[in-house]
Amino acid sequence: MLGRKSEFLVMSQINNLNDFYVSAKNVIENFRLFALRHDFSHLNLQILEHIKMDYFGQKSALKYTVKTVRQPDGSVILIPFVSEQLNEIYEVLLAQAPGWTVVLQKDSIRLNPPLATTENKEKVVKNLSLEMEVVKVQIRQLRQKLLNHYKNNKISDNEFESSKKELEKTLIEINDQLIKVFQEQSARILRV
Repeated sequence: MLGRKSEFLVMSQINNLNDFYVSAKNVIENFRLFALRHDFSHLNLQILEHIKMDYFGQKSALKYTVKTVRQPDGSVILIPFVSEQLNEIYEVLLAQAPGWTVVLQKDSIRLNPPLATTENKEKVVKNLSLEMEVVKVQIRQLRQKLLNHYKNNKISDNEFESSKKELEKTLIEINDQLIKVFQEQSARILRV
């Protein structure tokens, strides 16, 4: 489900405008990748990169634990490298791939993407919009971290105001980039 506390990673320390910019760009890129996982035009196997499971004691992306075989009907057959993990992979997919049809077979799993109905596409765009709001909050938090850093380092009022103006210009640029990513991904999802 979208709208949860976002998984997007940011720098823990924001000490200058460059740190802010790098962290904000990272958040936007992760948002873009998140949006790409919601592709109805074909089965987007990027979802397998983001689903994690235990594999020999390590958290690994699901794509490294299965062989994938695309089918002409658009579905994919997943064949575990370790057959004993078939049921575990099935459970992980049920939990982490909502909306997808997951069918357990004798020695494999069939994975079908959600139907590409207009209603489903609109739901995804609405959820993506909610996720964008979470990302905006994260970017504002990054801004606040940098402002706090400036205040704590007791810079002069003139330096603070100058730095704040630069930060605000950068924030506008970052927000424009986020909106552009949202618009591009929404258009891609809604495309017939």
